[in-house]
Amino acid sequence: MLHPNVSLFLFLKRVALQKNFFYFFGFPFLSFGTKECYYQ
Repeated sequence: MLHPNVSLFLFLKRVALQKNFFYFFGFPFLSFGTKECYYQ
């Protein structure tokens, strides 16, 4: 039983995965950099 918007759902899920990839791998670097600047 496939939903009519299954392709749209997969597209949104792929975008969400890309956003999670950025948040998990980009944000720690940003917070680490600001932490380093804050303590020095």
